[in-house]
Amino acid sequence: MDSTINMIKQIRSQLEEDSRMETHERVKRKREQSPEINNKRPHQKTERARERRRRKRERRRQRLLYEKKEEQRRKRPRSSDRDEAEEGESSWKRPHIDEERCDPLDISSYNFHHELGNGSFGNVMLASLPNRKKPVAIKILKKENIKLKDRYETEVKVMKLAWKCPFLCNIHAAFQTQLHAFIVMEYASGGSLQDLLNNRGYLDMDSVLFYAAEMVCGLQFLHSEGIIHRDFKPENILFSNKGHIKIADFGLAAENVFGNKTISGSIGTLHNMAPEMVQCQIYNSAVDWWAFGIVLSKMATGRSPFYEGRKAEKCINFILNCQPSYSEQLSTELQDLLEKVGASASD
Repeated sequence: MDSTINMIKQIRSQLEEDSRMETHERVKRKREQSPEINNKRPHQKTERARERRRRKRERRRQRLLYEKKEEQRRKRPRSSDRDEAEEGESSWKRPHIDEERCDPLDISSYNFHHELGNGSFGNVMLASLPNRKKPVAIKILKKENIKLKDRYETEVKVMKLAWKCPFLCNIHAAFQTQLHAFIVMEYASGGSLQDLLNNRGYLDMDSVLFYAAEMVCGLQFLHSEGIIHRDFKPENILFSNKGHIKIADFGLAAENVFGNKTISGSIGTLHNMAPEMVQCQIYNSAVDWWAFGIVLSKMATGRSPFYEGRKAEKCINFILNCQPSYSEQLSTELQDLLEKVGASASD
């Protein structure tokens, strides 16, 4: 039995050996018939090896270049210790400014496209830098109007805080020439709330509540910084390209009004003034909530709860002596909210 098994193994081994020899001879004959195969294969292998080495070197070069840029970025100085000390214990961080990407403070660097708006203060132009795709809005103030000096300085100061709140119009730069002062700010491509109301009349309740919530956030931030807007109205409420609120135009704002501190002065748009402003009495940030209530009513019904005509005396009489008149289409919940806003602003 064992001898039979051994014989079978020998036969199998011999067959395998014969098969290998036959394959070897067949390949050898094929190479002899096609000698170019012997020359082509080593050449192809060499080229592939060279290509692999080249790609490896390129990947290494790219990696080293990336690491070098990262090292330079980490070493680049950020805000100074003095700025950090001025920030105090605030949880907000001043955004890092890449000095190589800062907009040049030179009006000749901007390309002006068309006018966005104008008024007694000057005008607002759509502009852009040649190497930037994102446009900006540039407010141009005439220096010949002495009253605009304080307005310009106040607006720049307030807008410097705008990066802390997403619902305020942000500033990019501010500079002056001999005849004009310029404020370069973000372009709110969605237009103003007044434009929207002119087109639609009034808004659906979901939109009213959504925009109202963002306005509240913006006003609360301003008040926490001791700032009263004093000209809160649909014309000064803009929309970003994503449809979010951007409160703008801080030229009439009052600063450093913290806690129980009060100020005086009749300033702003008459139709949106609180009674104490109309009477030139002392007031605080509550006057912004009075104006917010009027804006809220306009969004929900398309009209103000007070007189909207051009006669100043009649407008003042309505504000001082008449109760607000709400539209029948206004929901009970929203009417209650408006009454609470008006009551809190009057206290």
